[in-house]
Amino acid sequence: MNDQLRGLTKANQARNDRKYEQARDLYISYLRDHGDNADVMWTLAEVYYEIAFISTDQMPYYLEQAVRWITSAIALAPDRAELLVTLGKILTVGVEFPEYQQAAACYRKALGLNPALFSAAAGLYFLSQVQDSTVTVPEAILALEAVARVHTDNPIVFTYLSRLYNEDNRMEEAQMMVKRALLCPEPLDAAHIEQLVYPRNVDLDLDT
Repeated sequence: MNDQLRGLTKANQARNDRKYEQARDLYISYLRDHGDNADVMWTLAEVYYEIAFISTDQMPYYLEQAVRWITSAIALAPDRAELLVTLGKILTVGVEFPEYQQAAACYRKALGLNPALFSAAAGLYFLSQVQDSTVTVPEAILALEAVARVHTDNPIVFTYLSRLYNEDNRMEEAQMMVKRALLCPEPLDAAHIEQLVYPRNVDLDLDT
């Protein structure tokens, strides 16, 4: 195994072990030794994001570092939709306060690059549930419908669509999404089944 793969393997194991500061140091060392790399910068942003929720007393600092690294990654690879999703995720939390409009712009741009990107549509879904967000339920529905045409085996897509259809008073379509979710090859866990029946206007008796 060459030095590059050895270093990345160690960093990956550190992340698996939740040793995020060790992983951070390994990725920074990799960049210093091998030059700028959008994927490594992207991963560094995710690592700093994780550290922020552990070291909450320094959360703004670590989130600021996460923004710095993902912004650098986007500058290197502006057509990588998944990088924009990570920036949107960080902005949803915000360095000092949530930046919902900027986050929504990231998700929309990501979907413009890849309309089938579930993580971007899921970002819009989340923001459609936030009172201060500019994302509407119909917008989130359209995004998830486009994703569902490609990701036909992802039950979470249909879980989200069911809830949004309920909110949009499209009860028959909500019921159909429940069936689609429950018939996917991957079974749903209890938490997502709870989402399917929220707000209790889908007829699903779990005790029978």
